[in-house]
Amino acid sequence: MHFFRSFSLAAASPNERGFSMIELLVSIAIMVLITTALVIQGTDSRGELELTNHAYDMALLVREAQVFGTAVRGEDIGTTDFTLNYGVVADTADPFRLVLFRDDDQDARFDSGEFVKEVILPSGNEIDQICAGADCSNTSNLSTLTVTFMRPALEARITGFTNGVASTHSSASIRLLSRNGTLRNILILSTGQISVE
Repeated sequence: MHFFRSFSLAAASPNERGFSMIELLVSIAIMVLITTALVIQGTDSRGELELTNHAYDMALLVREAQVFGTAVRGEDIGTTDFTLNYGVVADTADPFRLVLFRDDDQDARFDSGEFVKEVILPSGNEIDQICAGADCSNTSNLSTLTVTFMRPALEARITGFTNGVASTHSSASIRLLSRNGTLRNILILSTGQISVE
């Protein structure tokens, strides 16, 4: 009957002792380090996922401008004028939002009174760079980008502005930067294709 041993308060022999205090502290320290590493890695992954979601929100706003501009969305209910341009504007001077606007005067610029809606990036995420072309590493930077659509053409009218001077492009890229250094690009082609990379 070894199941029932008598327990005494006398000191146990070295072979019968449990963990020492040092072994217990070392085990707890190792568990704390592993937990900390997992939490930090999870935070980085969350930031990357958050930036990817906002990049897709911005790409969907460009798609919404395309649908509004090429479909039959008028200015007001009951209108018969469906020749309005719709577009989006990104500006490095305001790097936390992308604006959908109705281009009433068809000048490919966002003016007061043309606002429809916007996507705002949360704190720590921003529009890092706006580029003419598909790749920001070897193309010219733009201070402002407007992409407009007008019925019946499905193509995008991509206009970049640098120091107030307008230029037309066949593609453009909006590069987003997260607080942890993650980058996402929204690529817009004049053919109407919009993608997130």
